[in-house]
Amino acid sequence: MRRSALLPLCLLAGLGSAIAQNPVPLVNQPLVPPDAVPGGPGFTLTVNGTGFVSGATVNWNRTPLPTAFVSGSKLTAAVPAANIAAAGTASVTVLNPATTVASNVAYFPVATARSTVAFAMAPGSPIQPTQPAAPYIATGMAAGDFNGDGNLDLAVGVPGEPSYLNTFLGRGDGTFSLVPSSPAVGTNPQSIAAGDFNGDGNLDLAVVSTCPSPAVANPNPGGYNNVTILLGNGDGTFTPAPGSPVPVGTCPFGVAVGDFNGDGKLDLAVANGNDNTVSILLGNGDGTFTPAPGSPVATGRTPMALAVGDFNGDGKLDLAAANWYNSVTILLGNGNGTFTPAPGSPVGLTNFNEPYTLAVGDFNGDGKLDLAVGGFINDIVAVLLGNGDGTFTRVAECCGASQPTDTRIMAMVSGDFYGDGGLDLAMADEFYEPGAISSDYLTTMRGNGDGTFAPSEFSLVMPTMTESLVAGDFNGDGKLDFAQTGVDGLCVFLQAPLSGNGPAITIAPAGAIPTPFPPGSTSATVQPGGTATFNNLAVFSLNGFTGTVTLTCSGAPLNATCSVTPSPTDLSAAAASAFFTLSIQTTAPTQSLALPHQPPLPPHGRWLVGLWMALVAVMFAGAAVRVRPKSLPTRAWALLPLVALLMCVALGATCGPSPPPQPVGGTPPGTYTITVTATSGSITFSTPFTLTVE
Repeated sequence: MRRSALLPLCLLAGLGSAIAQNPVPLVNQPLVPPDAVPGGPGFTLTVNGTGFVSGATVNWNRTPLPTAFVSGSKLTAAVPAANIAAAGTASVTVLNPATTVASNVAYFPVATARSTVAFAMAPGSPIQPTQPAAPYIATGMAAGDFNGDGNLDLAVGVPGEPSYLNTFLGRGDGTFSLVPSSPAVGTNPQSIAAGDFNGDGNLDLAVVSTCPSPAVANPNPGGYNNVTILLGNGDGTFTPAPGSPVPVGTCPFGVAVGDFNGDGKLDLAVANGNDNTVSILLGNGDGTFTPAPGSPVATGRTPMALAVGDFNGDGKLDLAAANWYNSVTILLGNGNGTFTPAPGSPVGLTNFNEPYTLAVGDFNGDGKLDLAVGGFINDIVAVLLGNGDGTFTRVAECCGASQPTDTRIMAMVSGDFYGDGGLDLAMADEFYEPGAISSDYLTTMRGNGDGTFAPSEFSLVMPTMTESLVAGDFNGDGKLDFAQTGVDGLCVFLQAPLSGNGPAITIAPAGAIPTPFPPGSTSATVQPGGTATFNNLAVFSLNGFTGTVTLTCSGAPLNATCSVTPSPTDLSAAAASAFFTLSIQTTAPTQSLALPHQPPLPPHGRWLVGLWMALVAVMFAGAAVRVRPKSLPTRAWALLPLVALLMCVALGATCGPSPPPQPVGGTPPGTYTITVTATSGSITFSTPFTLTVE
């Protein structure tokens, strides 16, 4: 009897792993080191993952590297300097001996590190998909090299009755061409996963068709609740596999790929939203699939997204499911396609609303896989750090909303977007405030290396509601880019330098909104003691900037203060401008008292000096009498003013008229330049305002 006929019986007997080939390995993110600079020296690359065996090879762009086997979860490979001589992104995979199916792809960027990132829409985007002739919206998406030319391609689902798959072949410069062939894939293709399901070296696809809403009863059982398997022909076209579509539970949503029974053939896990289960489909190696024993497996309420990894370090692949009703289920693999809930599973998420997306990776560098869970409400990410035994600990206060509160995360991916060696997160958010026009934007959150993430200084406004998001280097410059699907079709965003068309901010008087913005300067005149107010000023978004902006002022004159209110302020996708007021408060001078002619003496000193002055005056008077006795009355009266003056001065009194009081202090008159600066991370913009004090 043929082995393919025996396989189902062996699986039912629990002996599938005994006759299996070497497993299909899984590579974890990040690689170590995670990236390199162009022109650097050769180095040793460490690859962590699951399912490695002796004789496994690390492949760099499909070319084997000299590889050393360390353990079932670690390999090292020698990367020559020639491989990183120029900027670019390498595809790193692992292939076990006696197998034809390589691991998942881990990207290795070759580029210089960046303190900030910016994105701009690629030429030709957005691209309209067809179904098969008219433009339609785009939903699920997967990235991979579907025609073997070394460039990343995109497979996009196009919903309808029935739905179709569009393949866009990458040209290596960020632009794409649509493949004429468009196979049918059921109805409402929500999620797409890529893998070599028949072992021919070409990437194949699994397309999940779901209900219009995962939280309502299935309205059309005939058109939903299945997985379409499309076998790649190696040229970007696909052919439905025998037995496709494969039925699963009601309202399937997420899909994940991995070798769950270690037989060297890729299997599938599908989250069934309305059944609270995960279907496990074991691959037969020819593109067909068989339900695993015990499938479907129970999860929490309404599983939406799935992630694969070895969460307890036993060398067997496990599953994580993000459940809509605020929990994450951890299913530990038994190595034969069956799963057991981990201790403490499901993991409850307090103060969290509707988990919707998942990203997996080692976020704190301890060698254990962690999880990032994106919430559908209020743009919150919960980071769960793996303890290495299948349990997780949530990071406190991570990570807060990076945009206005009325947002939801539609999709999320992880990768080293800054080229600094740490895993970062990128999220596609939707602004949905009741009564407002829905708008969407892309947010990046930079990893701090300890499992926490910091919102970046901007997000890129996107033209459409997001259905799916993937990351990859679409123009070969060594920097991760994004592709996004939604109502407007397929959009590709490339990392761009901050100069030119990078996100920026500017300041101008309200009403001065035409592009380019005017210089944004104005003037005001004020008397000392008054307040100069610059009303109706605005800070504007340029080139898709969104984020939190801090406004400050400087240059206020002596004895004056300036302030900007409100600050900080948010520029969101729903409001690309914010108004503020600049105020300069001046100070009026004060009037001083007239000073006495002489400084006062102490009381006892005043009387002594006064008596001495009076004695001198009497002596002068006596001398005058002796010289001219007859003139005594006249001389005495003449000397009296002199005596009085001398005593007045001696006693410290103010004799005679006082000078007028003089003004002191206050803001000096003059013309001054007040500078207002808007800052968001490394992005700044300053503009002058003129203040005249008269």
